[in-house]
Amino acid sequence: NIPKGNSGLAYKADESGAPWIDMRVRVATSKAIDRDTILAGLHGNEGYWGGGMACGFTPSYCLTQEEKRKIYNLQYDPEVSKRLMKEAGYPSGFKVTVATGNPAPAEMLMVSQMLKENLNIQVELAPKEGAHFIGNGYPGNYKNAIYFGLGGGNFQWFHYLQFEYHSKGKWPSAKMNTPVVQFPKVDPMIEDIFATFDPKEQARKTREFQ
Repeated sequence: NIPKGNSGLAYKADESGAPWIDMRVRVATSKAIDRDTILAGLHGNEGYWGGGMACGFTPSYCLTQEEKRKIYNLQYDPEVSKRLMKEAGYPSGFKVTVATGNPAPAEMLMVSQMLKENLNIQVELAPKEGAHFIGNGYPGNYKNAIYFGLGGGNFQWFHYLQFEYHSKGKWPSAKMNTPVVQFPKVDPMIEDIFATFDPKEQARKTREFQ
């Protein structure tokens, strides 16, 4: 949600019994975040909704703003968020530790406040210096969750797709998307994108995946 790239809050997927393993909790926390208020307050409305995936400076691979705003999970709705949390068994919220760079980004401070006000989720920020943050963040050596500010100049988008979302990917969130959990179409869709050589068709399939 920043002008020159993408940023996001990622829950750690291998913490058995954690609230966010339940998809309803992840949807609830997403819908409790008012992205437009963050963009207006911090970036003068010059940013964009990140959509949960960073596609860098390759517009043909990205969803448009109009497409992103139609995604149910991204639409701000605190009442639906509360209902989902209650259904998942967390009507009173929970505590979560979020690793960040040092100092903690202003976006994450606003997200923390929104989660507290809307869902009573108590966010404890754990700022780390640059090298320590990157060195431990990418391998997944952090507690509960992490807030990443991702730069816009990513390598080929479909490589990032495999890195983060394929069940054999190295990014911790890949464990959330294994066929065993709840997304049986993820791996074959990514593999199909890799096997497609026509750039336009590859871009179309990537947008479909998102």
